[in-house]
Amino acid sequence: MKYEIDLHREPLSKNGKQSVVLPHVEFEAIQEELDQLEDLRALREAKATDANAPGLSLSEVKQRYGIKQPFARLQNVRRPAPPSTSHP
Repeated sequence: MKYEIDLHREPLSKNGKQSVVLPHVEFEAIQEELDQLEDLRALREAKATDANAPGLSLSEVKQRYGIKQPFARLQNVRRPAPPSTSHP
């Protein structure tokens, strides 16, 4: 993966030490990308750790908990009409 963030960095040097100043919004964007990458790394590690863990299929879960019909689909649910907004 290649990530691109347009940075407006300002290099600084003081007493022989190199530093860079970034606008705060760009710093936050970098932090957000790093957080997302860390989440992705943790997810991949967890999946690898649990790859051989026992699990249940959907039909086994339905059988175990006595679920006979699928859950109501949202398009089949009737919603009451909103109250009238007309004034007498």
